[in-house]
Amino acid sequence: MKRNNAAPVLLVLVVLATLLQACFKKAEKYNLAPAVIAQGNVVDSNNDTIQGTIKGRLRANTTYYMPADVFVNQGDSLVIPAGDTIIVLGNGTPLRAPSFFINGTLISNGTKAQPNWITVTDAMKSSFPNGGVWGGIAGDSAQNIIVKWTHIEYTGAPWQANDQTPSASISGTHYAIVSLSPTNLVVEDSWISHTQDDGCYIRNAKVSIMRNTYEAIGTTKGIPINIKYGTRGDIAYNVVIAGFNSGIKSQSLSGAPSQSIINIYNNTVINCGFLDPNYTLGGGISFEKLVAGKAYNNLIIENKIGLRILGGSSIVDTANLRYGNNLYYGNTAAIATNFFPTYAGFIAQPQPSDIYSNVAGDNDPQFIGLDATQIVPEVYPLTSNGLDLHLKPSSPAIGKGSANISGIPMNSLPAAAGAHITSPNVDLGAYPSDGSGNQH
Repeated sequence: MKRNNAAPVLLVLVVLATLLQACFKKAEKYNLAPAVIAQGNVVDSNNDTIQGTIKGRLRANTTYYMPADVFVNQGDSLVIPAGDTIIVLGNGTPLRAPSFFINGTLISNGTKAQPNWITVTDAMKSSFPNGGVWGGIAGDSAQNIIVKWTHIEYTGAPWQANDQTPSASISGTHYAIVSLSPTNLVVEDSWISHTQDDGCYIRNAKVSIMRNTYEAIGTTKGIPINIKYGTRGDIAYNVVIAGFNSGIKSQSLSGAPSQSIINIYNNTVINCGFLDPNYTLGGGISFEKLVAGKAYNNLIIENKIGLRILGGSSIVDTANLRYGNNLYYGNTAAIATNFFPTYAGFIAQPQPSDIYSNVAGDNDPQFIGLDATQIVPEVYPLTSNGLDLHLKPSSPAIGKGSANISGIPMNSLPAAAGAHITSPNVDLGAYPSDGSGNQH
């Protein structure tokens, strides 16, 4: 490859400065690391194909095709503006499963009026209804991953030889979003669906996971939101439906700074855990080994286990884990008696502020567009089919939460990351009656 002479370098600097200046014209600002000109190619504004090592800003309201892996190097940024669709040309095989490998910054900046899509062809959707067409977004050493108003779907194919994952524990496992480094991770107002495995698998990140919809996650395993060690932040106002395993899970390792501390509040978690044959797995919300944090104001509806908190050799940080003001619902006795299971090593206990009963059918949350009494395990009602999970005015979840909980929100991210964090609401679940929560 020829080295750039002075004139092309100057031209590239001017173009890149213009691109980044355009990115900052919006009200939201991001912590963009300065690009290193020697790394990556500035995206070609006349090309509808993205692949290889690139940086810069795509055109808005444009359809792009991605036939091979995309790399964003450390110090570089790739911005996907509002209204873009990226069609990944995968076929589910190791040699044809393009992925994003992010070592710098990725921003997908969709809006409510013009969401972004990272998806596959209609033919591949038909051939792979449970996902597995392309690899997903791998932030093995990312600086920033910022995903707003974006659909990410049909992921989970095996990564190609370009897999740079340093951890043997996830090598060969393929999630919609993977973040393994001290990353600023913002996933807000987005949709993650039809995956082979986890929706988000996160270590060592500062996070805002707000107002998203996760559904149809995992075929042989998979957790919609899977927090591992060293992660700090807020998970709120998400709709989580049809997770193979637990809907939202957090675990940690001993000792700071590796401990995860996570706030989980005002989420609606429905019908998770039934695909996993292990009867002790599959909580609506799960806390494991030495994790700390809080879980308040959630709707935990028709999950194999309600609240899964481990003791024994995998005991949580009991001194720093708090929960309450959650509503539990099950339409069968098997589910209604398993909100706080008594399996060996399980320590979750109902709180005075919780709404629950061991009687099947008690405390129907009264969704506008879903009759909870008719939910069948492993038969998943999906929001993509027009499901309305707003609450009726007569719902027992109205006004039963707490809006003033110490330490919530955590606001762990720097202001420059552009997170839009919604505080707790007295109405339980993702759709409070004042309209401040999930916007889907």
